[in-house]
Amino acid sequence: MKNKPNYGLIFIKNGSMIIERNGKKTLVKKGDLLFLPMNGTHTVKSVNAADEADFKGVGDFQNDKPATDGDCAFYTTSFYANVSADFFIKDFLTLSRFNKFDGLFSELERLSDDKRFGAGLKAKGIIYDIIYNAAKEFDLKGETSAADEGLFKVVNFINENYADKITLDDLSDVSGYSKSYFKKIFLRKFGVTPHRYIMNLRVDLAKTMIDSGVFTFKEIAEKCGFLNEYYFSAAFKKITGVSPKNYR
Repeated sequence: MKNKPNYGLIFIKNGSMIIERNGKKTLVKKGDLLFLPMNGTHTVKSVNAADEADFKGVGDFQNDKPATDGDCAFYTTSFYANVSADFFIKDFLTLSRFNKFDGLFSELERLSDDKRFGAGLKAKGIIYDIIYNAAKEFDLKGETSAADEGLFKVVNFINENYADKITLDDLSDVSGYSKSYFKKIFLRKFGVTPHRYIMNLRVDLAKTMIDSGVFTFKEIAEKCGFLNEYYFSAAFKKITGVSPKNYR
């Protein structure tokens, strides 16, 4: 894949393979999770006997023998996110809780064919859950900070309560930090203010509801957490550049 305009995840379910990202080759095996940056380039290929010599004694693989006699099964997903370049703390992780991630990716695969309203939003929630659990893996390895943990708690809170009124006080309480410090680390991590992050999420849901052709603009405003239809229309146009009517 070349210059994909979105982020990506690859989870190795079984076997091993080689992934080349922006010129860097990585040998991955069952239980590995990779993060793909926006606008990056990557290729995947199976492992052969010649490849084993290339990776022998390298990094985490010095004691691992690639599976050269079987297939590699893996999940891959792409998603858009308005975040800063350092959103992913690390681009490669060997997981300690394989079954947890296998279950999340399996559910994500099931939702990929679900055309019902709300399925897309639930899929986004699972992606955030994957990233949150990846952050916990970092924590188990001593590679993440308490600030990162607090921010992932805030993201989960927003995803669960986006339709309700959410204040800065609410978010700083969930994170465990003062309002001023919380705003600073949130902006540094996600590249937008907490308010803009919530608006982006609400507008994304509104797009899904508009695409369904089932809901009125008033119903969409209520379900997405906007104060009223007028405020919804103004926020939608500010973020997307078009009015809800023209988007439809």
